Amino acid sequence: MPDKIKHPGSRINVTFSPEIVKGFSYYEYKYLVPHSQFGQIRNLLDEFLGNSDPFPSGVVDSIYYDTCNEDFLAQCLDGDADKLKFRIRGYGDGTYIQVHQKIKMLSGVGKYKSKIKPLRAPKEHAPEWDNIIPEVADGQIDIIRYHARKFGMLLPSVRICYTRYRYRTYDYRITLDSNIEAFSPVNGLPRLKSYACLPYHVLEVKTKDRRPVLPFNGLIRLQQVSFSKFMLGLNLLNSQI
Repeated sequence: MPDKIKHPGSRINVTFSPEIVKGFSYYEYKYLVPHSQFGQIRNLLDEFLGNSDPFPSGVVDSIYYDTCNEDFLAQCLDGDADKLKFRIRGYGDGTYIQVHQKIKMLSGVGKYKSKIKPLRAPKEHAPEWDNIIPEVADGQIDIIRYHARKFGMLLPSVRICYTRYRYRTYDYRITLDSNIEAFSPVNGLPRLKSYACLPYHVLEVKTKDRRPVLPFNGLIRLQQVSFSKFMLGLNLLNSQI
């Protein structure tokens, strides 16, 4: 039986195609890092795994897209085992150079990505989904477009921007995300707030191991969560507090 993902807005079950199931890349585990522990966590990572990634740090800037009914946000809020996300991504210079489709099946993650012609978001006006043009036509962009069309029109939902510290060991990719900011695109889905900053940091572990062991396991305890920065940022933007 193929895996299915619930389409909350219209209550339509969208079946995962074989291409999505084959798109599995890694398992992903997230941990919340309070401000009081950030310095210690970063020092431990630098001590154990410093300079282990060719791009040790940098800005990550993503704009997420959703349906009119915010079906992808609903998947997160409802705690669905299977989730989809569509986004464009840049790396701090004000341009967006990649398009991603991310598929989450419990802790398993599949991802399709393709290079796109650079786009900008002047004055928080996000690019329209239909204006995303591949740099070079490839199979990945065809898959992303095919899956996106199943949901009809996609609209800008939220921009998530943060500083990422990267580490590697064996097949583990460990990232520590700090200063995580959420912005409401002016031409996007309506929010109560235009800006919010998460009150904590996020440590992520990506690996093909179902039971990851942190390099500093036993030295410090962190709260494991299943929430994405996409959902956490939108919760703050939609909050009246």
